[in-house]
Amino acid sequence: MTSYLVDVSSLLGSPGSRSEVDAELEVHELVLRTQTAIMLAKPRLVGVIEGVGAAVRLRAELTAVIEQQCGRCLETFATEVLIPLDELYVKKPAPEPFPIAEGKIDLIPAAVQALLMEVPLKPLCDSLCAGLCPVCGKNLNLEPHECKKETIDDRMSGLTGLREALEEERKRKSSS
Repeated sequence: MTSYLVDVSSLLGSPGSRSEVDAELEVHELVLRTQTAIMLAKPRLVGVIEGVGAAVRLRAELTAVIEQQCGRCLETFATEVLIPLDELYVKKPAPEPFPIAEGKIDLIPAAVQALLMEVPLKPLCDSLCAGLCPVCGKNLNLEPHECKKETIDDRMSGLTGLREALEEERKRKSSS
């Protein structure tokens, strides 16, 4: 993973001191358990880094355009996300996930964590996505249709004749 280091040594030990940040981050894709989300543009982080004693606090907004595959119809689609970030960076060897090392912080891990939390495990191109036809596999959003192929469970196949016999009997009774 690449890094985007920001020197915060002037902010350490100076509570209230601030530095603005506007960065395009080198994050190209996120590999999730079930899929890969592709960044269509470099994620952009805009905000402020503030000195908080022996730590610094990042308050920013992360914007990204992510390409994903719909979990129902399998079409690819793009989504723009805007994620607020509020992270605390502390000096090593603290147990915090975002350390300050040699007076510098890396913005990439916080951005990747925020993006991973924002990307749904089963993304949908639209909340009303109809998905794929379970019989023929056609995209029901593009061409709605009804496949007439009826599948009968082998365990119930003996009842098929019974249904037809009952329908014939009903017709005979109604016609007499």
